[in-house]
Amino acid sequence: MNVLAQLVKELEYEELILMKKDLEKGTLNKLVKKQIVEKRDEQQKTCPVCESSIRRGEGIYIEFGSPSMRQQATFDGVDCLRYFIEKHLSK
Repeated sequence: MNVLAQLVKELEYEELILMKKDLEKGTLNKLVKKQIVEKRDEQQKTCPVCESSIRRGEGIYIEFGSPSMRQQATFDGVDCLRYFIEKHLSK
C-alpha cells in the first residue's frame, strides 16, 4: 500500500478534518511543491559540457534565454562555461 494512504489511515478524526481543510486551502499542495524544489536542489548536478558531477553549492551557475523562457545551467569550471558560451550563446 502507498505510504501516504497508510499515513491517512492512521490519522485521528480531528487530524483528518485539519488535513481536509489544508487540502481545500491548497496549503498541502504548496508544501509538497516546496519540498520537491528543496529535494531537487539537494541532488547533484551534472556539467552539460563534460558530464562530470557537481556537488551542491559548487560550480558556476548561469541563467540565460528570454525572460519568458529562462534556462539554467551549472558548469564544473570556467573552461566548460567558456565552451558552452562559444558554442551555444554566441550565435
